[in-house]
Amino acid sequence: MKERVNKTVQLKFILFCIIGILCIGLFMSSCKKKADKPLDLGYFTKIGDPSISYDGNQILFDGCGHKDYPRCTIYRFERSTGKLYRYMHKNESELIRDGRYSVNSLRFALMTVPLDVKREQQYSDMQIAIVNQDGSDFQKVTIGEGVKVAPMLSPDEKTIVFFKGQERERGKRTAAGKFDLYKVDLRTGKETQLTRLAFYGVSKPYFTLDGKNIIFEGDSPMRLPNTNDARQFREEYKQRYCKHIILKYPVDGSGIEREPVPIITFNENVDVQLDESFVKMPKQAWGCGPGSKMPMVTNDGSIWFEGYVGASGGIHYYQRFPNGKTAEITYEQLGLSPTKFLLKMAVTPDGRWLATLNEERSTGNNRSIRVLDTKTNEHYELTLHGSVENIFIQ
Repeated sequence: MKERVNKTVQLKFILFCIIGILCIGLFMSSCKKKADKPLDLGYFTKIGDPSISYDGNQILFDGCGHKDYPRCTIYRFERSTGKLYRYMHKNESELIRDGRYSVNSLRFALMTVPLDVKREQQYSDMQIAIVNQDGSDFQKVTIGEGVKVAPMLSPDEKTIVFFKGQERERGKRTAAGKFDLYKVDLRTGKETQLTRLAFYGVSKPYFTLDGKNIIFEGDSPMRLPNTNDARQFREEYKQRYCKHIILKYPVDGSGIEREPVPIITFNENVDVQLDESFVKMPKQAWGCGPGSKMPMVTNDGSIWFEGYVGASGGIHYYQRFPNGKTAEITYEQLGLSPTKFLLKMAVTPDGRWLATLNEERSTGNNRSIRVLDTKTNEHYELTLHGSVENIFIQ
């Protein structure tokens, strides 16, 4: 009887050990998966606004709600080492957002947003700044009121351009509008207004290779030079150009009285298969053809942009070459699917590396950043560990 009891105890002990080993294995497996989790909402409540360095190795992005830092700030992922860095302002009453690399160095432009006593962001007091990648030589380059967004350094890093707008109330949220393009001469600090159009929305600006012009998306101008009835002009503008809203304005300010005219409209040389329903529709129905927005400019003079094709307005992506020919960047190249959408893109100056912010809606709107080698069509998903190294700037 005693031997039977002992054997029962032994069997229970062995079974307990086996279960324990299995549990430990599962726990270690889950930990490993968590440690090697792709850059998505598993580590952040929100990510956005990617920027890629000229050599394709560094990715800046905005991240909110990281597991050990709840606020929003700029993060940097280093592809060669897999390390993640977090930029934080030494003044806790100031946030930093939207880091954007120079096209020729690891210096980047950014926005600063002060907080009031209630820790609420004061958008009307935003400023534009520049800083080295290691956090040194931080400089605010603007002063005064205004919602200042989308900064970009010139190729020679002597000028910075950005958009300045106004706050507006929209329901329970505070939004911004009436944006115009400005520049600051970094040698003198002089600020110059480049447009007087009060756009409803804008994209990130890009310098042309010669540094003399800025290319950007300007959506729905609310004010027009030498025009009393801006509303009538806007309606005529939409009928004339449809969804084509990529514009070009000179950096010297000489175009401030110029009416907006898109630089890309319907092109018969588009090297893609358009929807039959689109092609067969009368011109009066589809107006000026596929739309064009969200431009990016590379050193060869190409403009990369988002467009719309077909009567249903499906989103497609293109590269327009200096000779005017336009080719599609396919969904397959971009790694997209019926449930994976592309939200933002950033490209290196040579066009070799393309960073994309994607959203996978089949799994709860998870966002991720991946890098495409445009020469080999290989994709690299940003995968990181949970640890972050802080870089303080002031």
